[in-house]
Amino acid sequence: MNPYANILAEESSPYLLQHKDNPVHWQTWSNATLEAARLSNKPIFLSVGYSTNHWCRVMANETFSSPAIARELNENFVCIKVDREERPDIDDIYQTGHQLLCGQPGGWPLTVFLCPQTLYPFVVGTYYPPASNTVQLGFADLLQRVMNFYHGDSEQYRSMIQQVRLGYDQLDNHLQHPVSSDLFNLEPAQIAVRNLLQEADPQHGGFGDAPKFALSFQLQRLMLAGREETLLGDRARHHLHLTLTMMARGGIRDVLAGGFFRYSTDSSWSIPHFEKMLYDNAGLLAIYAEASKTFKSQLFAKTAQGIASWMVADMGNGYGAFFSALDSDSERGEGGYYCWQTEELQQLLNNIEYRVMSILCRWEGMPNFLGLWHLQVVGRVNDVVEELGIEVKSVHQIYRRALSRMLTARRRRPSPERDHKILCSSNALAVRGLAIAGRLLQDETMVNAAIDCLDFISHNLWIDGRLYATWQEGEAKILGFLDDYVYLMDAILESLETHWRDQDYRLIIELADIVLNNFSDPDSGALFFSSDEHEQLIYRSKPIYDRVTPAGNGIAAKVFARLGNLSSEQRYLDKAEMILSALWPSIELQPQLHDSLLQALVELKFPLVQVMLTGPDAGIWREQLVSKFINRVHCYAVVDEVDPEEESDTLEPTRALLCIGSDQQDEIETYDVLEHAISIALAAQPLTTGERVQ
Repeated sequence: MNPYANILAEESSPYLLQHKDNPVHWQTWSNATLEAARLSNKPIFLSVGYSTNHWCRVMANETFSSPAIARELNENFVCIKVDREERPDIDDIYQTGHQLLCGQPGGWPLTVFLCPQTLYPFVVGTYYPPASNTVQLGFADLLQRVMNFYHGDSEQYRSMIQQVRLGYDQLDNHLQHPVSSDLFNLEPAQIAVRNLLQEADPQHGGFGDAPKFALSFQLQRLMLAGREETLLGDRARHHLHLTLTMMARGGIRDVLAGGFFRYSTDSSWSIPHFEKMLYDNAGLLAIYAEASKTFKSQLFAKTAQGIASWMVADMGNGYGAFFSALDSDSERGEGGYYCWQTEELQQLLNNIEYRVMSILCRWEGMPNFLGLWHLQVVGRVNDVVEELGIEVKSVHQIYRRALSRMLTARRRRPSPERDHKILCSSNALAVRGLAIAGRLLQDETMVNAAIDCLDFISHNLWIDGRLYATWQEGEAKILGFLDDYVYLMDAILESLETHWRDQDYRLIIELADIVLNNFSDPDSGALFFSSDEHEQLIYRSKPIYDRVTPAGNGIAAKVFARLGNLSSEQRYLDKAEMILSALWPSIELQPQLHDSLLQALVELKFPLVQVMLTGPDAGIWREQLVSKFINRVHCYAVVDEVDPEEESDTLEPTRALLCIGSDQQDEIETYDVLEHAISIALAAQPLTTGERVQ
């Protein structure tokens, strides 16, 4: 029997279970635990993380496994462990506390010490080693400092708590005075693109220096700006193409199995941090699919197909949904699952395969990652042709054969652990990505995967008129948050464009009504992250900034604008306007932090052309429109079931209803006329960024 077993052994969260054998007397976040802390007057030590994070695992294995540290914690603190993916509301509040106290973002593991009476944070940090070293304070010394502060000058302690309380109270000051929609203009959208391009790396793509993240909403901002024939549009289009190319050819992409790692540790996208997150890949799937059509790029199409293949093959739970993340660590160490010894490669590949791959992957000199080779295709086919004198076709055949051998060999290794939670928000992003990619690439496998995942959510996470945030071991847990609802609404809108189903339309209406009724701030009109039915914490945040995923209020404003035009329901358009009115001061102040809100602004002021198709050829017409106009038109094909024995001459002709915003045009019965009408409508649309080239 393990003498250190604690209450976390009873949990289902992979992250909490990673700490079940710690000597720390971990508790879960509950009213009983918080009340015990209040009565004992012991400060709360709150530790927040997630299972696939490398430094969370290190802190669990080193710091929290120390008997000496555990004794100090158990005697003097009430220790609470939280999975940030199960309780994003708690994580969000205390990440905000880190920002208030330190003036900079936090991260994971998040280390927070709370006042037991008020639950306000008074000391915050992230990862700590067990003992202090020349570069970082150790956790043992941190505990001593926390105790000295907590039991020391009571006036100083009370003053600190009061300052933190005031900091939280002032967070929403900019939401107190919503502006009139008459003041909306597109200057912030122009500024956001210019500011983003000022950070552009002209050599390697992406933005800034290392570490480099591939944030899909930033790339989407460039994609939208690049649709316009302006100087700014040209710059956006060029940098988007450069970034997507360098990422696809870089080490941040898993060449063998598909998908992208979480971020690059260097500026050239060569060596990644080896986590794989579902939400990252879902966003990039949509971007690469659209870029493949915009730039007519086979590289981008193959990259999108690789992402989708990885999601289905490696992250699928067998019932249509997708697991949340894949760890960076394995038995071979961090990143070891993905990397190769030179001797391994020489034994695995035959002579010509090894020579070809050596040229393409530059296997020369010192290995590129801790004495191992991380696969990155930086060479060109012509390099192989010139050096080895073989035909281009042969190079491709040898390359594909070598990749197949390497993938087969890699799958025999002990794989990194998966976080087996099914997260509603991440799966909704997956539905959206698969629906967009399936539609643009005309890939039925992706379309079906999107439908299967949507069905899983509607059958397992939509229960008695409420959406749940997580599912594991056959059980839905925790009422859904704003992201769960609005990401799913966004996914359904994209799915309806790809494959219309009445049941999905009915579901989005139900979701919309719950958001309006349970998440709205009656004073500002913006939306809270938690609903009226959630536990009320020290602060009820309104997500307005895009972080690793888009801001909930930004996605909400976009989907309410789209849904209002689709359903002809003014209350949805009014809600989109209310959200933007409440957040307009923040948008004007920091446009570059509000990509999703800016997209909503453009869609509200200048709705895309909308086409409703009915009749036997509706699906064919939709495919032709999607191919020609890519994502510049919302096109829905509502096809009724037809009896195969029914005579074809009795069928109703295909018809199109063309709408621009709330303005409805006449029905059109000829495809050529429809295409011409759409082209005229698009040409008449005003610019959303930049200035026209004179």
